[in-house]
This record gives sequence, structure tokens and C-alpha cells, in this order.
Amino acid sequence: MKLAVRAFSLPEVLVYAAMIGILSMLLGPQLVRVWRLSYRLQLRDDAHKMLNIALSRLLLDLRNTRAEGVSLRSSPLILAINRIDSVQGDGLLLWQKEYHLYYLDQDRLLRRRWPDGPPSATSEEIDPTRPKLLSPDRLLLIHDAVPTGRVETLASRVLSFRMLPDQREGGLALPLQIELRAGAVNSPQDQIVVRRSVTLR
Repeated sequence: MKLAVRAFSLPEVLVYAAMIGILSMLLGPQLVRVWRLSYRLQLRDDAHKMLNIALSRLLLDLRNTRAEGVSLRSSPLILAINRIDSVQGDGLLLWQKEYHLYYLDQDRLLRRRWPDGPPSATSEEIDPTRPKLLSPDRLLLIHDAVPTGRVETLASRVLSFRMLPDQREGGLALPLQIELRAGAVNSPQDQIVVRRSVTLR
């Protein structure tokens, strides 16, 4: 015996379509809102991770120096770190012949090494037996020169890079306070601020 296959009638199809349409109208805006919120939270989380990684890199350089190996310029903020290379048996510190420079370029936090191009370093600036401080004018000259070596982008969409104190006049006050802010310029609720303190040896 053959079973009869019953199809949906036109009124049933129209009722189901109307129900799906009403549910879509009611739930659609909520789903879009949830998706946008999820996207914003993901962007904030990514920015937070990026800033923490950038700050970790900067703090690693700072932990491998002493206060006399840190040069600062306040406007624009340029941080130059002359790291300790090794300690001799008699306790004499030997310093690296290069500097690690951190600065903001538009909305990117950059790190590069110098000397890797112009301007040329003086013999005093690469003397390994003593820490080398660069004057604010010298820092600006190095900053403005076109680098020939590798420039690393540590973070993007950075709104500000601050250090307190932001100058070395009268010595370097400790601890150093470092702040990075990232996010959208016109959306303060979506901005991320990461701060760290470091005390140099």
C-alpha cells in the first residue's frame, strides 16, 4: 500500500515565512549589536596585548642598563638606551657600542639601533668603558636622520608614548613611569592605556 505524501499548503508556507520574517526583525538588530560589541572587545584585547608586548621589549632594554645609560628628549619623546654588555672580573662594566632608540612616528611606536647610519657616532659615543648619554639635540639629530638599518614597529595605532620624568635635568628621577595609549582617536571608551614603573640599578 502506498503512503500519500502531503505537501505544505500555500497558507502554511505564508505563515512560516511571516514567522521567520518577524523573528528576523526582532532578533536581527540584537545580533548585529552583539557582533559589533564582540568586534570592539576583540580590538581592545588585541591592542592591550600589543601594548604589553611593546612595553615588555622596552623594559627588557631598561633592565639591562643603569640610570647613566638612559638618554631622554621630551618633545618629541625619544628614549635612547645604552645597554650593559658585560662585567669584567675587576667589576668594570663594559657598555655596548650601540643605542636602542624608542620613539613615536605618527601612530607607530618604533625601535631601532644606532649607530646604523647617519649621523656617524663619535669615539666617545662608542667607548665601551663608560655609559654614554646623548644630549637632547643629539637625540633629535639621530631621530631625524634616515635610518639605514632595521626599524621595528612595536605597536600601531598608538596615540601617545609618555615617560615621567621626561627629561634628565638634575639626574634621572626614579622610578621611571612609562605609559602607552592606543585605540581610536575619536572614541575614548575604546582606548587602552598601559602603564609600567621601572627602577634602574
